Amino acid sequence: MDITSGTPQITMAPRTTGGRTLASSARTARRARETTPSHDDIAVEAAAQLFCDSHASPATARSYRTALARLTDFCHAEEVTACQELTPSLLAQYQATLGDLAPSTRWHRLAVVRAFLSWASSAGWCDLACSDVIRLVRQRRPARLAPWSAEECHRLLAAGESWRDRALVAVLVASGARIGEVVAAAAGDFDGECLVLTGKTGPRSVPLGPSACSALTWYLRHRHPEDPAGPLFLGRQGRLSARQARDVVHLVCRRARLSPRGPHAFRHAAASRWLRAGIPLAVVSAALGHARTSTTVDNYGLALAADLACGLSADPLWAEDGARTAGRPVGMEGTA
Repeated sequence: MDITSGTPQITMAPRTTGGRTLASSARTARRARETTPSHDDIAVEAAAQLFCDSHASPATARSYRTALARLTDFCHAEEVTACQELTPSLLAQYQATLGDLAPSTRWHRLAVVRAFLSWASSAGWCDLACSDVIRLVRQRRPARLAPWSAEECHRLLAAGESWRDRALVAVLVASGARIGEVVAAAAGDFDGECLVLTGKTGPRSVPLGPSACSALTWYLRHRHPEDPAGPLFLGRQGRLSARQARDVVHLVCRRARLSPRGPHAFRHAAASRWLRAGIPLAVVSAALGHARTSTTVDNYGLALAADLACGLSADPLWAEDGARTAGRPVGMEGTA
């Protein structure tokens, strides 16, 4: 898809709930029951591992393992091994131990723990009241910067120092993908037109458009070694890491004389650009790898607030009322 127009044809991912497929959740719960001698005997650590493995995205699974590691360590310290031994009072003590974390990190850890406890209670491994103990206070998001315009995206595309950097920026601009999805892709995931990305909802095929396809094809053709099973983007020592990719984006921003932003800014720009172009919400949601269209609306609906008044001003009723009333309220046209 060109960065300024076009409708991407997305291979839709299976219907999901919370980032994992419904069938996957059922299989995971069934497998857990078959391999566990008693619901009362399953260990907290084993249940946490099953919960993390039930998510399709490797990045999500790693993030959840990190969040649950502190819970399992706390349980070990309190000599609690089985999920059935978890109590509301114990979890309230655990929640109090997270006061040293940053507010956003604390919120994320608690959100993961609450989801895990709800999942475990649905399997009959712990009391449902345990998940109700975890209280989440939504953190206020900082004001989001205006998304990059198409002209700024063209400047970023021209600012790459190497073919790899230009190809990386082109893929981010055209796909709106998460940086973790891009650096995890293999060279064989690109067929010359579409790139298969694996995210929270599983794999999806996203068309890149002529300019991005050309830049990526040139980079893959001239890089060494040529290995279809190898990483799509190479770093100093093998696969390009997410941290190295962020460094590349910051450098490109400076060369384009734009305020440095992270790779996620390309995702905001793509979503806003597609929605403004009139691409259906379901297609935009699928291209971004969202499990639900409501996620797309929640994250990017505000980006179009500036267009709301302009769009509604095209309502024919507005124009007729303006001409007929000459500035007077409707119903008072004949008053002096």
